[in-house]
Amino acid sequence: MAKGAEQQRPIGLVLEGATEYRVLPSWLSRLGVRSVTPSVFDGQPVDASVADLVEYRLLRHVRTQLLKAPGNVVVVLDRESRTESAREFAAALQKELVRRVNRHDGIMASARIVVVVADRALENWLLADPESVAKSRLLHRKNSIVKQVSCHSDTKDAKRILQTAMTRSWYERAVHGPMLARHVRVDEAEMKFCSRSFKAFLKSVQAAPLS
Repeated sequence: MAKGAEQQRPIGLVLEGATEYRVLPSWLSRLGVRSVTPSVFDGQPVDASVADLVEYRLLRHVRTQLLKAPGNVVVVLDRESRTESAREFAAALQKELVRRVNRHDGIMASARIVVVVADRALENWLLADPESVAKSRLLHRKNSIVKQVSCHSDTKDAKRILQTAMTRSWYERAVHGPMLARHVRVDEAEMKFCSRSFKAFLKSVQAAPLS
């Protein structure tokens, strides 16, 4: 159990898709972090502006989670092929969400919003523990994964790496993502060093102790 996790209020989650819905609450449970049932916004157009993402994909779900969860509400989405960094994208989204929620629900609600961007996708977080993922029977080119990642999983084309390493050269994230996620040692400190964006996620879900 994560240090101090037993003192936390349950957090809210706004997630991008079904794979995240199956993976992230399970990881949080292993870390001793409680969460309410997440909201899913079903993907993002990669060319959508920050304002449009907030207006048409995120805002409704964030406000719902603010009502359901007494702790922070953590929004998780992928950077994918966007040119800005994961930190820049997260900061821009959080600023716009805070502005909109502050207008609707006040400063106390908007202060509980945290945005985390996976760099480039959830698969990069899977590969932040390449040795463990490589033990899966789904993969046949095990050494290839460890060599390609080399404890630097952010920004890599993680989906391609997994695709080429799969036994049948076929990776379907909704099917294989949760299966591979079971092998990931989310409580191991090494993952923080292999993925800065995963480290940001851990910080976001563990940073809300009771007053």
